[in-house]
Amino acid sequence: MELRLLLVPHICGPILGVPVEVCRERYEHIRELEVADTSQEGEPEILIRSDYYLKLATGERIQGNGGRVAIHTELGWILSGPVSSYKQHCTNLITHVTIVDSGPTLKDLDNRLRLFWDLESMGVTDTEDAQFSSIIVLCDGRYEVSLPWRDSCVSIPDNLQLCESRLHSLLKRLKQTPDTLKEYDNIIQQQLKNGIVEVLQDSPTQIQDRIHYLLYNAVIKKG
Repeated sequence: MELRLLLVPHICGPILGVPVEVCRERYEHIRELEVADTSQEGEPEILIRSDYYLKLATGERIQGNGGRVAIHTELGWILSGPVSSYKQHCTNLITHVTIVDSGPTLKDLDNRLRLFWDLESMGVTDTEDAQFSSIIVLCDGRYEVSLPWRDSCVSIPDNLQLCESRLHSLLKRLKQTPDTLKEYDNIIQQQLKNGIVEVLQDSPTQIQDRIHYLLYNAVIKKG
């Protein structure tokens, strides 16, 4: 039988066990057995994983009372089970073996390849940064951001007829108070000067993008 061994400088601390002579004196079924390890105390030299344990066992076993079992292996007999009325010091041991493999897994490679083809070649997956960069423009020292239209949205009416009707009604009402109408005009001219609003140069029929008119209604506070 061939075993693959991993050499480490230290497995765990000393393990305190029951002397084999004590077991042989108390339990008749193991008195003539050749035990694999007869030491009572010491640091383990070999740590066998569970996947190799059954390969070392020959299948021969001797069952005693109270859960005590002797199992035959390629290394000799192994004793397992409790020993009643034997006083010994309690020892807590923690064993830990870690193997770190820094190589990429097949799953990581698959994810990297999928990300490469999506972003670099096909261009079907846009990041949030790329989407934001496509809708922001630096114009005359100021940033302009387009409206966040949805990709799959239903067409909405332009609302032009309602806005024109409201505008005519507003002008008719403001003509009755010339001072208020003049203040309206001053505010709009100031907004044009400051670049808050601008005059549409193209005809609405020449614009291929979405068009939607908003109602204008100023809030007047009388002091």
